[in-house]
Amino acid sequence: MDMKSTIETLKQNKEPPNNTEKIDNLTTATNHVVEKVNSIGEMCEKIKENLKNSEDKQMYIQEQMKPVETIFKQIESENEMPLHNIRSLQRDNHQISNANNLRQTSYDQQNSSVEQTKQRSQKSPEDEELFEQFGGNHFWLNGTSLVKDLQPKLIYRLKKTRITTLRDKTIFGAQKLIESETIKAKTVAFQVGSNDLEKSNPYNVSADIEELIKTTQNKIPGCNIIINELLPRYYLNIQSRNEYERKKIQCNLHLAEICDRYGAKYETHQNISLIHFSDGIHLNHDCGTSQYVRNLKQIVNPLVGVKSDEKQTTKFHAHNQDSFSFAKKDNRPRRNYNQQNQNRPGQYRYQHTPTTHTRPTYDN
Repeated sequence: MDMKSTIETLKQNKEPPNNTEKIDNLTTATNHVVEKVNSIGEMCEKIKENLKNSEDKQMYIQEQMKPVETIFKQIESENEMPLHNIRSLQRDNHQISNANNLRQTSYDQQNSSVEQTKQRSQKSPEDEELFEQFGGNHFWLNGTSLVKDLQPKLIYRLKKTRITTLRDKTIFGAQKLIESETIKAKTVAFQVGSNDLEKSNPYNVSADIEELIKTTQNKIPGCNIIINELLPRYYLNIQSRNEYERKKIQCNLHLAEICDRYGAKYETHQNISLIHFSDGIHLNHDCGTSQYVRNLKQIVNPLVGVKSDEKQTTKFHAHNQDSFSFAKKDNRPRRNYNQQNQNRPGQYRYQHTPTTHTRPTYDN
């Protein structure tokens, strides 16, 4: 029996009033429960419908994706490749990329080298003036046999340097060479006068050098002129040595005054002594040529635009360092103590002991 039928039977039986109230309360409660059950049933039906719709959608999507999946499977089957082939392709791609990088770097290097050559080919106004007026020579040293063993490339590596040993090893020979105009330079230095002083007096020698300065200024206008002082000579004959020393001092004093008058540079070599000579006249290869060039470069460096390195100059000035020379290699036997100099008969020279020479290095 349903709950409603039981309630109706109870009403028909007409039980006392207390029971009727209870029955009314029970009916209201049942009605409320029934409504909720009905609402829940409706909700369940809606959920079932929604589930059916979602299933239909999933089925539709799966059906639509089937041809797409088949196409992807075909593409994968066509592009399938063994693992070793894939690795070889990767290796080839890596090699190709490396080759491209090398080509790019070589191309960049070529471009940079071309730019550098262009910059070098573009001459500055100073270089043009140097080539037009002075033939591209930065420094030119003329002298007697004192300078014959000097190497130009060791004096200046990046500056064009020329050294000329005069055939006529006198001031007259230097005068003729300048007048010929065969060589020009921005800075011209002379080491002459010692041979003239043996046969002449200091006044005549200084006057000849004054004429040499005038000729150089006329033939090579705008050049810097350097006059080196007359170096000492150590004859074995004490009287000849003292006579030459007296005339040398007087001549050097005149030369310093002449250089001041004509705007020329005057270079002294007071730190050159007996140990720097091989036979009393010529500089030796151990320390003579290097000391001479260091003294000379103190004046020449600013004129040719070279900065002196104090560390290197002090290094080679030290006596306890290895010997350094700007001279050429010369293994010829030197004169002994009791042999005469053929150029100066009657004057004996000091004995020179040949030494082994190493290749000199660049000092700048």
